[in-house]
Order: sequence, then C-alpha cells, then structure tokens
Amino acid sequence: MAVPSLPKIIKGVPTFLHSGSPLPRRPLPNPEQRDQKFARPLGEIAGKFRPQFETDDCLVAALEGIHREFFERRGIALKLDREELKGLCGYSHGTGSNASKMVPNFNVHLRNARVAQWVEAKESIGSETTFDSLHRICEEETTSFPIVGVGKRYWDIQTHIKLPREREMDHALVVLKASTSEVIYYDPLQRPGSPSSPAEKVHSMPYVLLSQIENEALMAQNWMFWLAQTGWRPTLEAFPRGVITNA
Repeated sequence: MAVPSLPKIIKGVPTFLHSGSPLPRRPLPNPEQRDQKFARPLGEIAGKFRPQFETDDCLVAALEGIHREFFERRGIALKLDREELKGLCGYSHGTGSNASKMVPNFNVHLRNARVAQWVEAKESIGSETTFDSLHRICEEETTSFPIVGVGKRYWDIQTHIKLPREREMDHALVVLKASTSEVIYYDPLQRPGSPSSPAEKVHSMPYVLLSQIENEALMAQNWMFWLAQTGWRPTLEAFPRGVITNA
C-alpha cells in the first residue's frame, strides 16, 4: 500500500500542492491572521465579482465571485477559472447549471487539491434554509457569501436591468447582508454603465420577498450554497521529525 505523502514544510509553514490553476502557495491563516469580511464596503466587494457571460451561466459567475473572495480573504491558495467552474456546476450551454452537482463536485475538487480538511462546500434546501442560517453565513468570518436560487418572478421584481418579457429562467444571487427587513445582494447579470454613471453593483429587496421567490425556484426550493472553513492548519508539532526543511 502506498504511503500518503505529507505536506512539505517550507520555513516552518506547510504548503499544499494541487493540480488546480498555478498560484504562489500561501499558508492557511491562523485565527489571529484572518482578514475581516466587511473591512471593505459592500460595493467594493461586489465590484471584484465578474458578471455572467451567457444568459444561463449565473451560477458559474456567482461561484467564481464567492470562491475567489473567500479563498483570498482566508489565505487559501486555490483559484479556479471559468471552464473549471463550469465543470463543477454541471454547466451546459443552453440548459444552464445543475445546482445538485455543485457540492459533490466542489468537494471532490477540494480533496484533489488537498485542502478538503480545511474547507468544505455546503448547501441547504427547503426548510433547512432559514433567515437565521442566511444571516449567520453572511456574517461569519469563516464562510463565503452565500448563493441563493430564485424563481423567474425575480425578473419582474428587479429594476436594475431591462430584459425581454419572454425571460423564463431561474436565477442565482449572491447575498451580502441580510436582516429581517432587507437583503443586500449582487446580481451576476450586469450591464455596463457609462463612465459618468457606472452601473450599481449591489441591490436590495425586502427579505420577505426574497424568501417568497426562493420558494418558487425550480432548481430546488429554498436552495442555498456556501463555502466554509472547517479547520485550521496544523501546528508544526503535529508533523513527525524529518518532514521539516529549512529550504
């Protein structure tokens, strides 16, 4: 039986090699090293999210935005490109993504990247998705911003973009803040504004209304997806002698 390889220690910090996009390896942070989730204005956070490229790839765009923000903030050296994310979302042009594949596919990728013991993709469906869980995930430092699925009535409610009346698709939103009265969110479907009047990056709606249109989604009623940091990197004492180098 092959002996599993231990992480290499460089200057006292374990680094984890993986087959994803090449990036400089960064250590997973200790609790005292973490960045603050809301150290920046919400508009600035959402301003780094890239919009969807196709009419049906909203989940891909939303996942790209939340995973990059989360991994960068938590110091995790893993970043996926659009094509990799399409695979994780089960995306097919013309039919969109398959939300039910996102958690298992993403967690397999995390295992292959050797960070699954610290990070996990999670979801809730139906009655598991509550205001308390949405609020908690938005606020906690060790979670990404959540993605929620909404039904086609969203297109009649939103006012920031004009769409053909025949639009009949579910949609995905990234929730940035949630209170019992209001949610502030990012919509991956963006239209560029003029230089003198740039498009707004964040929008809001009453929480009661969001809850209603979440329940109307065909992808899965009251579906929510997020990433969570479930552990911290081990201390040096956790590794046997002989795996530490001074390189």
